[in-house]
Amino acid sequence: MTQVIAGRANTTTVLRDIIDRHGLKLTAEGEDALVEHFADRLVTGGGHAIKYLDQDGSEADLTAYLAELYRQPETKRFFTPSGRPIRLPQGASLLTQNPFSKRHWNVTKQMLLQRDDPQYAQQLERYAAGERSARRDDGDPTNPFSRAGFNLTQQMLLEKNDPDRAEMLRRSAEGA
Repeated sequence: MTQVIAGRANTTTVLRDIIDRHGLKLTAEGEDALVEHFADRLVTGGGHAIKYLDQDGSEADLTAYLAELYRQPETKRFFTPSGRPIRLPQGASLLTQNPFSKRHWNVTKQMLLQRDDPQYAQQLERYAAGERSARRDDGDPTNPFSRAGFNLTQQMLLEKNDPDRAEMLRRSAEGA
């Protein structure tokens, strides 16, 4: 069931929360402009995803819209880094994808970020490096039975084709 988030104060709170989740803050100008634009147009469908009603009254992805604003030089001034590490949830927008991470590796986006916003690029790079070092503690990435290299398909193939090796790798992963 879709529910409209009514009022300017509620709109401000929701926008601050969404932007904060990405390690950014809104400038005073950005907050004023976005609250004016989204007042009584933000909607929730009962989950954690917040959408907005566009000009046609259709629901649209708020994170994608904010990412587009962050990407545009004329509206990028609405955002400032919060000074704390970026926490990036899964998703499919510029704000939620880290081009320095293993999952979303993209050299072109890395270079564009370094050119347009070197401070933000450094934050993303540090976050991805921390993520990679945390994963190294999860075992051998080449072992399909370890947490770092977990691959159910490879496990099944090993079980079928080479059960002795599969057993050895399983024991190795459990001991790590």
